Amino acid sequence: MAKRTSTEKETFEEVKAALDKALGKPKKARGIARYTAPADAATCKQWIARVHATGGSASLAEAYPARVLAVVSGRPSELMDLVTWVRWQFPYARKALDLLDADAGLRISNIKYTHFLIKLDRVPLDPGAHGRRLAKVVHMGDAIEIADALKTKRWNTNS
Repeated sequence: MAKRTSTEKETFEEVKAALDKALGKPKKARGIARYTAPADAATCKQWIARVHATGGSASLAEAYPARVLAVVSGRPSELMDLVTWVRWQFPYARKALDLLDADAGLRISNIKYTHFLIKLDRVPLDPGAHGRRLAKVVHMGDAIEIADALKTKRWNTNS
């Protein structure tokens, strides 16, 4: 294999192979690779950042008996199979997340069975439209409150 130059980016497959080597073979279900999460938070953040840099998505998620590092090769909405609240698995919910990702660079983190944290790379161009779409998914809360949270680039779906 040719040696990588400093300007070449790591591919998702290379990061996935490095994860396999460091954390062992993952359990796989519905397109999500689930690794037992490292105990060190800094190590988890480094892995998540590496996956995101390749265009993939990753998040820590609660699981029995131990937290998992969930990794997918695509959009953050593909992590919704880890959320036990079924509404997030519907196509319109995934579309709402995909639109938010395209507009503001979505990152899913701290999946805790029924809820999770949304972090954005930038403020969306139209937070009100995203707030209305997300309010329809959660059927609780106010679209204006969600839009205000998106303006801060952070929304906990449990609030």
